[in-house]
Amino acid sequence: VIAYIFLHFFWFFGVNGGSVVGAVFNPILQTLSLENMEFFRTGAGQGHIICQQFQDLFATFGGAGSTLSLAIAMILFCKSKRITELESFPDPRIFNINEPIIFGLPIVLNPTMLIPFMLVPTLNIIISYFAMSLGFVPICSGVNIPWTCPLGISGFFATNWVGGVLQILLLIMGIIIYMPFIKIMDKQYLNDEAEAAKRKKKTIFLSMTFPLTICKEEIYYEDIMIYDQIHPAQAFKDDHMLPLGATKDTVGPAVMMDLF
Repeated sequence: VIAYIFLHFFWFFGVNGGSVVGAVFNPILQTLSLENMEFFRTGAGQGHIICQQFQDLFATFGGAGSTLSLAIAMILFCKSKRITELESFPDPRIFNINEPIIFGLPIVLNPTMLIPFMLVPTLNIIISYFAMSLGFVPICSGVNIPWTCPLGISGFFATNWVGGVLQILLLIMGIIIYMPFIKIMDKQYLNDEAEAAKRKKKTIFLSMTFPLTICKEEIYYEDIMIYDQIHPAQAFKDDHMLPLGATKDTVGPAVMMDLF
């Protein structure tokens, strides 16, 4: 448990925690897996609950943080454009590849997501350990199941059908834990998008005809686009200032405008 807390803490700072912690921890886990395989093959020695397959298939399925649960929570509960567009990409998380969420949501340096990101895999370890120690789920056989094997199938291959059911139950638990946190982020993104829509860039043309009519709408100075390239008797839109879809048309005399 402590090793996995450190693993996910490294990920929070953008460092691949699996590589850092795994450099020390994985040789131990792989040795335990080999002993499990020998135990199932010959009956010699004893089996171990903690092994490489336990880590890959029950502790961190869906990638670091068991973010397959987070991905499903995003689909079910989020409405912001930023999150829905992230979910529109072909989803590799079913194969336990979660870098799009780690760096795209993001989880890196995001304090809102730190608690569930560390809590979900920790609970996965504790629940799976006791389920196997109490005999509800067989221990992993030690057969090398690829960590990219999809949820449910991998649990079945590593133990039996009960292992696949345990994975599904852990997935549902993770969705419930991630849900309030991702909804907080979604609300923040919705507010940001609404504010951006309010302050959408406005192009204002000031005529040289007097008197000038000042509109009563509140206008922010930084939202004003000024065309200051003056040609004889008329002004043109600067190429670098053209809004999307606009053309370089004559707009009439141009004026300079200072903050007022």
